[in-house]
Amino acid sequence: MAMWARRRIQRYLEENSAFVSQSTLHDWVQRLNTISDHYVAIEWEVALLNGFATVGTVQHEPALGEKRIDLVFTSSNRKLSFAADIATISDQQLHRENPVEAFSEELGRRARKTNIRTGGFSFHVGEKRQPTHLGSGNQRSLLLPAMSGFGPYIFNSGWEDFIRLVKSKPDKSHEYTAREKNPAVLVSIAYHPGNFGVFQGQHGSYTGATVVDDNPLFNALKVKARQLKKSGYTGPSGIIICDGGCRMLTSWPDWSTYSMAQVVAEFLRQHGSVEFVSIIAIKQGSHWGRNEYVYDPKCFVPKRSRLSGTDLGGLIAEVVHGLPPIQLTPENAVRVMKWKKSGKYGLLGGWSVGGNKVKISVRDLLALMAGRLDQERFVKGYATGGPNFFDLRLKRGELITSATVEHIPDEDDDWITFEFGEPDPAVAPFSEPTSKVKR
Repeated sequence: MAMWARRRIQRYLEENSAFVSQSTLHDWVQRLNTISDHYVAIEWEVALLNGFATVGTVQHEPALGEKRIDLVFTSSNRKLSFAADIATISDQQLHRENPVEAFSEELGRRARKTNIRTGGFSFHVGEKRQPTHLGSGNQRSLLLPAMSGFGPYIFNSGWEDFIRLVKSKPDKSHEYTAREKNPAVLVSIAYHPGNFGVFQGQHGSYTGATVVDDNPLFNALKVKARQLKKSGYTGPSGIIICDGGCRMLTSWPDWSTYSMAQVVAEFLRQHGSVEFVSIIAIKQGSHWGRNEYVYDPKCFVPKRSRLSGTDLGGLIAEVVHGLPPIQLTPENAVRVMKWKKSGKYGLLGGWSVGGNKVKISVRDLLALMAGRLDQERFVKGYATGGPNFFDLRLKRGELITSATVEHIPDEDDDWITFEFGEPDPAVAPFSEPTSKVKR
C-alpha cells in the first residue's frame, strides 16, 4: 500500500503517457517499483501532472533551456499560463540527525529483554542550542548519538548497573542518566514501579523552523529557484511544494519558530524571479467521527507577479480537489512498504457479518492460502468478539454455498462475500427426518 491506491497510480501512468516521454515513464515505473525514502515524491509528481492535465494543457519537461522544468501549463480557458517545478519535502534528514524513534524502539527492546514486570520505563532526551528568541540562528537538535552509538554511550555499564538496581528494589523509582561530552549525549531513563506496559518519552521538537532561511521548506525552494532560472522559460513561473512528511507545513509555530507563511515570504523577498509558491500539505481531520487525512492547499503570490492570485488559487484548489483519497500518510506509506519488503505480511483486515454471510479482504484470503499469512494471525484479525465465524459455521455443518468478489477499482483491495447454507450431512451429524417423504 502506498500513499494513494496503486491502482489509481497505474491509471495515472497510462493517462500521462499522452504528454510524458517514454523514457520518463520508464524512469517513474522503475522508481515506483523500488522502495525508498523518495517514493512519495514520484507519486506526487505523477498525480499532480495528471490533475493539471484535466483542467488544461500540460507540457512535461520541454526542452527550452539548460534545465528541464516539470510543468508548463495553460488553462482550458487560457486565463492562466505558467511554468512550475514540483518538489516534495519531508523531515527525513532531521529524523536521521535526531534518531529518537530508533532510540525509543531500542530502549523498548532492551527493557523487554530485562524481563522486568514490576514496572515500566520512560525517557527524556535533552537538546542543545535551544533558541532564546525568534531568529536567533540556532538550530534545535537532540542530545542523542547516532544509532551506532546507542550501545557505547547509553546502554553501557551504567545501564546494566541501573537494571541491577531496579531488580534489587523493584518497588522504588529509579533513574539513570547517560551524559557524554563527545559526542554530546544527555539521556535520562526512569523506572516507575507498578506501571508495567507504560512507556513514555519526552524530547524537544527539532522539526520547527528556528532559522527562517535554513529549513526543509526554504532549502527546497532555493534549489528549485535555481532550476527555474536555467529553464529558459520566459513567462510566469513558480514552485509547487508537496507534503512528504514535513511537520512545519501543518503545525502551529510557537514563539521560537517561523511559520510556513513567514518562510515563504522571506524566500519570495530574496528571489524576485519566482512569481508564486503553492504548498499542498496533508492535515489530519475527521469525518463523521472518524479520523482521516485531508489536503490543505495554499497559494502565495507576491504583488509583483504577472499572475492573478485569485485565479491561481482557484486552479490549485480545483486540481487538489481531484486528487484521490489518502490511504496512508507519506511517512507511514514508506514505513509500511519497507516493512512489507522484509517479507512480512500485514493483515489488511476489515470484515462484515450479516445473517449467513461474511465479507472479508480478498488479499488477506489469498495471503492465507499462499502461506504468507499465519492462520493464527488471520483468525485473530477476523475475530468478531465471539467464536470464530468460520469455525462456528463448520461446527454447525454449514458449508459455503456461494462466493462473490466485489472489485473496488480505486482501492488496493477487493471484497469476497461467502454465503453459508443449511447444515450439510457431508460434515454435519445425521438428523431424523421431520416429515415422511412419499416415493
